[in-house]
Amino acid sequence: MNALTLKILAVFSVFIGELFAVYAETFGVKQELFSFGFWKIFLIMTFGGLFLILGYLLGYKVYSNLWILAVVSITTLLIAEPLVIMFFFNETPTIGALIGFILGVLGLIAALFF
Repeated sequence: MNALTLKILAVFSVFIGELFAVYAETFGVKQELFSFGFWKIFLIMTFGGLFLILGYLLGYKVYSNLWILAVVSITTLLIAEPLVIMFFFNETPTIGALIGFILGVLGLIAALFF
């Protein structure tokens, strides 16, 4: 695999891992402690954690810089959490949240390409 493919795979793995983690967190607020829902959340979070570990290991190998991975991870949370909330809970963001979302996307682009 070439370097560009590995970079894309690393970013994709971190994104998917964070998406699973965010889904587990937001889904978990509606569950009772140690119910069947708890174990479902636990498994989803574990699966997300595996993607995060893979993404960080691969990402550090291809980027040789933890700052880029931190920006990808934090910005992915900034992107994934509103999307999960909008699609699974049917809530819309406020104007301030929407502006923060747009600035986060621009920050991710800057960190990856400059």
